[in-house]
Amino acid sequence: MKKIRMIIFGTAAVVMLSGCSLMQKPEYSLPSFYDLSAQKAAPLVSAPAEFRSFADVTGNGMEIVSRIGGGKVSKDDLNRFTAPPVQLIRRRLIELFPPASSQTSLKVNGILSRFEIDSENGTAVMALDYMLNCDGCSRALRHRIRLPLKGNSGESYAEALESCVITSARRLAGEISVFAKECERKREKK
Repeated sequence: MKKIRMIIFGTAAVVMLSGCSLMQKPEYSLPSFYDLSAQKAAPLVSAPAEFRSFADVTGNGMEIVSRIGGGKVSKDDLNRFTAPPVQLIRRRLIELFPPASSQTSLKVNGILSRFEIDSENGTAVMALDYMLNCDGCSRALRHRIRLPLKGNSGESYAEALESCVITSARRLAGEISVFAKECERKREKK
């Protein structure tokens, strides 16, 4: 009886061990992190501005977010930003614009309401509202930018979203220059 038990246990042990060696280990992917500064962009010609408070009302967090149709949104845990997107956008704007000095009176605030991938249409989408303030003058600006994706990867998503930021910055540079001139004329009239 002992011999039979030992044969059964021995056979079971061999089967289990051989089964374990045949099983494949599950693949694990490390997350990729993006910071919206991969693209080279020349500094913008504009009046100096101080980029102040930027609020994020997207609720996205640090994951790249995709709208996948039918009102559904998907957050990608494997493709993330190094910081909340609104902080990265503000930092990128500061990098692209002339440095603000203590004399700079033009202040820029913003509210980010969309920063995502539209999977159905193959586009990156950014909605950012700016408020310009200068010596009692103010102007609200609304930027809605939609750019095509060049691929279907986290890297191409981050690249397209960064292109949205750069497109908005270029548009903003012209608007800041016009606004600064208008404020200067109003100051001269006083």
